[in-house]
Amino acid sequence: MMTKEPTQCHRAGKLVLIVLLVINLVLSSCAFYYSYQNYDLEVIRGGGKANFNAMNKFYRSEAFVKYVTEAQAQQLASFDQLEQPADTNDTEAAPTALDQASLAALKADVKIKGNPNAEITIIEYADANCGFCKQQIAQTKTLQTIMESYPNVNMIYKNMPVLGSVEEAQIIECFGKDSTVDNYYAFVEAVYANNAGVENLYTLATSLGGNADAIKACVKDGTYQGLVDAQMAEGRSFKINGTPASLVINNTNGTYKLVEGAQPVANFEATINSLLNG
Repeated sequence: MMTKEPTQCHRAGKLVLIVLLVINLVLSSCAFYYSYQNYDLEVIRGGGKANFNAMNKFYRSEAFVKYVTEAQAQQLASFDQLEQPADTNDTEAAPTALDQASLAALKADVKIKGNPNAEITIIEYADANCGFCKQQIAQTKTLQTIMESYPNVNMIYKNMPVLGSVEEAQIIECFGKDSTVDNYYAFVEAVYANNAGVENLYTLATSLGGNADAIKACVKDGTYQGLVDAQMAEGRSFKINGTPASLVINNTNGTYKLVEGAQPVANFEATINSLLNG
């Protein structure tokens, strides 16, 4: 039974945030300690022993100790919340269903790789700046492997530039405007394998039959900005906040499940089988 994993591209961000919060707590404690000591000296120097004793009594009072204890407890509780994976369950969540109109809308104006009449469609939402997306699309080629094992599965790529790869997303769509399905997905793979900067994508596009000047003009005009924004909003509607994320859909009854992160082939197979047999 597959459990829902937290999105891998955001785990590192959460860990960094936890470390920063710990550092903040330590620095705050140190600042409080030294300010307290300095305050003691100033009180002794300016107000005398009576004032010092009064302030010392306040800092040791039950009310002040309670305040500090509660503040520390709240800080620790915030760490616990950050460490909890979002929407994690011990058992797999029941699939949600799409009506046929919603299903048709998801497949409008896209290039479908594989059998267009396949029983299962996997929609892959990805960001060209996401390391785990690069791994899944260009290295392990997970979905390609699945399609080779499951002839009744097809796939759709969609842009989800949560890390800011808006230009790369537009280049992909501008290239796809006049390309074949095979060339489009070959270019998507090339984009995710690219480590030489955005400008190199125009060279890659040319090597796959694209017109670099036409693609640059298309990007400059923002021809597909609306499409990229719509794909981003669509992903958000499925509670996708990080990439990669794959929507696995049973085209017969509209049931679907979301696979988050760069999961192994076995996890996708389990999801597919549960949708086919559910």
